[in-house]
Order: sequence, then structure tokens, then C-alpha cells
Amino acid sequence: MRDHGPTQRFSTPSYWQELSSHGATFMHWASYGFGLASPQRMAISGLGPKLSTLRSGDSAIAQEMARGKFGFAGATVNGKPVEVFDATPPNPEWTSALHNLSWLQHFIVSGQELHRIVARSLVLKWDDRRNGFRSPQVYFRALISLSCAAHFLVGPAPSSFEKPFYGLVEKLIRRVLAMHPATPNDILWQAMALQYASLAFRGSEALRGDANAKFCAIINQVILPDGGHVSRNPQMLLEVLLDVIPLKDAMTARHEAVPQPLNGAIERMLPMLRMLSHGDRGLGNFQGAGVTDLECVKAVFEQDKIAGRPLLLAPHSGYCRLSHRSGLLIVDVGAPKECNSPLAFEFSDGPHRIFNNCGMPHSASAAWQKAAADIAAHNTVEVASFESGTQNVPSAEVITSPQGSLMNCTNEITGRSGKIAHHRNIFLSHTGNDLRGEDRIFHIASKNHSPGQLDFTIRFHLHPGVKATSTRKTTRIVIMLANRTAWQFSVRGGTMSLEESVFLGDDLGPRNTQQIVIRSATDNADPVKWALRRVEKSATTGPDTAEMPQLPF
Repeated sequence: MRDHGPTQRFSTPSYWQELSSHGATFMHWASYGFGLASPQRMAISGLGPKLSTLRSGDSAIAQEMARGKFGFAGATVNGKPVEVFDATPPNPEWTSALHNLSWLQHFIVSGQELHRIVARSLVLKWDDRRNGFRSPQVYFRALISLSCAAHFLVGPAPSSFEKPFYGLVEKLIRRVLAMHPATPNDILWQAMALQYASLAFRGSEALRGDANAKFCAIINQVILPDGGHVSRNPQMLLEVLLDVIPLKDAMTARHEAVPQPLNGAIERMLPMLRMLSHGDRGLGNFQGAGVTDLECVKAVFEQDKIAGRPLLLAPHSGYCRLSHRSGLLIVDVGAPKECNSPLAFEFSDGPHRIFNNCGMPHSASAAWQKAAADIAAHNTVEVASFESGTQNVPSAEVITSPQGSLMNCTNEITGRSGKIAHHRNIFLSHTGNDLRGEDRIFHIASKNHSPGQLDFTIRFHLHPGVKATSTRKTTRIVIMLANRTAWQFSVRGGTMSLEESVFLGDDLGPRNTQQIVIRSATDNADPVKWALRRVEKSATTGPDTAEMPQLPF
């Protein structure tokens, strides 16, 4: 089994520890009105049809949890299983993962009677541990988890578990109904949670009409016209798809009319998810995306009967994609959301990632998350004194020809020293083995600021799965992939170096890697030109001179 990182024993938190750890969540609850409304009462009388799920499970993890080992969000807590809800949480993300009950899927996959007994005891303990500080999003996820696990938990034979379980579900539904989410994304998840409950439990069918209406009213505010999520986070797009596809399937199985907005959203999201996926099926590390569950991505794509081609340009979501044979380029051409990464890109060769943004470590400290959101953690240009300036929305266009595809994009930033423009052109050959780029920085003159020299840095963070070595004079850098394929990087118009970097998009914590760094200044009349080319196995090593990268058109 994979190690989940730091391990600790169960220990009951003190009053002040618990109060301080939940302070932010307490304020979040206040914005939701603390769930004090008086929603309609209902009585759960039994189970509806069994609901399917696209989320993966692992029976070995269920076995670990049955023995008292709970690993979430990069941390592990050990002890008696029923005492886990009284343990001091190692981090907020671990707490959310424990209380949203998504781990029930591991027990479902196992299917063992012993694991059913353990899961029942954990669910009832979860109900007893009502401290009032769980976030609304955790409650929405918990209701979906219980709806999908209901048949497994209740089991094939009558038992004393049914009555308290149905009582738990009734209370949870009332709590979810009482909430008044403030953001479109939270409203969407509230509607989905109630839709799941209305399908999973007899006696809750009356929820479906209002839940469907709320879902249809909000879905187009969360899922943009090109299929992207409003957060611009690829992981958030995957999360929505994992739950809306089974919703549609459940309605179809019951011979109910599937709301058109639900169908339309799924049809838009699937091509967008393909656009944001690399050759290894993992999602790009853009705008807060971290670790990708490859099994979940595979499960979603298996539901895509049309299998349409990925988009080249998604103007609403702010992404561009160039793909030829095994070469794949994804570029961030949208407004910053969780990360400051204008015109950052990732590049992969088939299943092997080469250039990769650092990723977002959701289970790490606030300092690590802040660093991961900074421009220096992305494959783009950083201009001195403009790192946190006000940005316009970047613009981009794609031009295709028999030679390949060319992307032209521009970003403008206003900082303390005035206003600058970053022009980035990237070309990918039709063979997929020749990637070339050109970066220009312009200092735009104004009445209050006169143009002067600006130092800037261009970073190319390498994925930890590759290794790079530089030539003696650092005129070329050779990048070796896991399959022994070699790529060569060269530059003209700046000083190149190979330096240390860190990859943060991993559940196991930060991993050491490398980055190619180019330094230049605006007093250089020529643009910075760089090229990445696959080294053919038959090629012989020539003199240690850098070939000048050129764009073909």
C-alpha cells in the first residue's frame, strides 16, 4: 500500500485546540445562516434503486481502515476505528476527507461482511460526532456518499442498523435543505446532494422536483459555455463529471426525463476534460489542480460515447491546446483564479510529461500553497516588480498549416513601474517532436512612467519523472524520459541555466525536480527564442554549439 505520509496516534483535542482549528469554518457557517431554517419534514421508509458511482475504491484501504489506519490528504492517524472522529486532525484537508464519507467507496468495493459492520459503526459514530463545525461542502458530499453506499450499509437482511441509519439520513437531508449557499458552485453541489438522496431513499422523492429546478437554474453559471468549470480548475471539472454522469444514468434507468441543462452540461464538459488531459490521462496542473485520480478520469472517459475531439481553444475557460502525434501542449490563456500563471504551459510526449507546472499541494501548509500559486511555480515569464501586478485577460489565437500549429498570445500587466506586455508565440510541428517558442517583453510608456530596462526570467519546470543534464558551456540541455527517449533544449537571446525545483502536485508531498531558467532583459533587442526537439536515435552528437531556434511561419 502507498504510504500516506506523517503518522500519528489518536488523541482527543482540547477545547481550545478544537475551537481554534474550526475558527475559519465557523465563520463560513455564519455566511450560510448556520442552517437554522425549518425545511419540510420527511420519513425515509426504505431504499430506492441502487445508485452507481464512477469513483474508484480499494479493498486494501478498507482493510487498513478496519484496523484503525486512516490515511487522507498526505497524513495518517492510527487507533481504534470508532475513535477516529475524536482524534486531533493533522490538517484541515484530512478532516474534510474523513467527514465527507467518500471513503465508504473502499468498503463497498471490498463487499465483505466484516467491512460492512465496520462501516456501519463508523457511520453511526459520524452521526454522534455532530460538532456543528463541518463545512456545508462536507455535508453535501456526505449525503452523496451515503446515498451511493446505502444498499451496502443496509445489507441484504433486516437489521437493527436500518432505523438509526434512516434517522441519520433524515437529519442530514434537513440540514442540507436548511442551508443557503452563497456561491453558484455550492448551490450546484447542494442541488446534486438532494438529487442523489431523492433517488436513493423511498420517502424523499418529493425533493427531486425542487432539486432538479435548482440544478437547472445554476448549472450554466458553474459550467461555462465551452465546458470548463468557473474556477478554471481542471480537478473541479472532473469532480462535477464524476457525480453528474451517475445522476443522468439513474434518471434514465428510472425512465425519467433527463433535464436538458444536465445533458447539455455533460456534452460540453467531456470534450473540455479531454482538452485538459495529458497523454498519461492525468489532468494539467493549472489553477489549483493537484493530484489526479487516473482511475476516475478513465471511468469518465469510458462513459463518453461520442468521444469527440478535444477543443483547440476554449475562450471562456481560458485554455489552448496544440496536439500533433505524441506531442501535446496545453497553455493557460485565461484570467488568474487560484494561481497567477499568465501564458504558462505544460508539454508532454505521449504518456511522459516533460514541462509541468509545480502543482497545488492541498494538504500542505498555507505557505506552500501560497508558493504554489505564485508565478514562479509556473512555466511562464516573471518580470521584476510585476510579479503581482494587475492583469488584463490574455488573448490567444491558433494558426494551423501543413507544417504544424502556431499559437500567438498576449498578456498585459500593470505594476509599480508602469505597464508591460508579454507576447508569447509557440509552435508545435506536425510530427510532434519539435516545439519552439518566442517570448518578448515590452515596457509600455505612459505619462507617469518612462520605459527602462526590465530584467525577466523564463522558467521551464521539469516533471520529476525526467532527468536533465547540461553541456559543458550550458548551450544545450538534454532531457531524458523514462523510456530513454532524449529531447534537446536550446535557447537564443538569454542566459540559460539548469537549477533545482520542486513538484508539489503529489499526495506524498513535495518532490525534488529540476527547472530550466532563462534570464534576460528588455534592453536586448532580440526576443528570447527557445526550442525543444526530440533527439533521433540515429543522430550523432555534434559540436557543442546551439542551433538558433526559429519559428517556421
